[in-house]
Amino acid sequence: MVDTTRPGQVPPRERELTDRIARLEVQVNELLGRDMTNATVGQGGTFRGLYDNGQLAFSFGRNKDDGVRKSTLYWPSTGKEALQVGPGNPNTNPPELEQLRMRDQSNNIVFGTDGIAGYGVVEPLLDYAMYPIAGLNYVAGVPQACCQAQSFFYNAALWSSILVRNFTGTITSLTLQLQLRHSDGSIAAVQSSTATGVAANSTIRKIIAVPEPYISSQFTYLEWLITANGNGTVDVFPRMSRGVSRSFYDIAAGDQ
Repeated sequence: MVDTTRPGQVPPRERELTDRIARLEVQVNELLGRDMTNATVGQGGTFRGLYDNGQLAFSFGRNKDDGVRKSTLYWPSTGKEALQVGPGNPNTNPPELEQLRMRDQSNNIVFGTDGIAGYGVVEPLLDYAMYPIAGLNYVAGVPQACCQAQSFFYNAALWSSILVRNFTGTITSLTLQLQLRHSDGSIAAVQSSTATGVAANSTIRKIIAVPEPYISSQFTYLEWLITANGNGTVDVFPRMSRGVSRSFYDIAAGDQ
């Protein structure tokens, strides 16, 4: 093929290549000068940002643990997860709806919402001080609160245990039940199943679901109810009262 390019002219093929490079430069400059206000990451994509030291600062994309796309912030010193929010783990039973969790610099979870319940927190699992009510004389067949914890409750379930000892009078056995109630009755009380035929020197534990209206509600009581078979007194010793995840609620049906 004869080259018909005149002296001082750019050959057609080179000119086409030069024009394409010029157009690409314009597009790149437009992208570099464009803000990210309306940027959208498509399905399957991942969006990341870095700190000045090169550590990962944030990301939005598929989580390696459960395969769900989530937003994550990272610690600048280690690049480890600091805060994560997004849909919950679909592999739990029942599946988590959504979850937010926070980790410290040592990668310990210090705060997390209860993705099973859809409200309340799963971390921290808070302990609540429960005290016996002194001077009680039990009348046969009449339920009485024997010990109470008054607090703001933040976990979606509560787990408590109690030791009963030293029956006096005509008491031969007890029926025990864990109850959560509001002091003015504005929120319906909730109760666990009952433990019947409880003998002296027995430790009973129950788990109770905390309805959403009780979360962070003032003037709320967690209490053990005793219904005595006979009249007399009983020594009660609260052993533990702790907030737990709703995922704990179905561990032992007899403890509910």
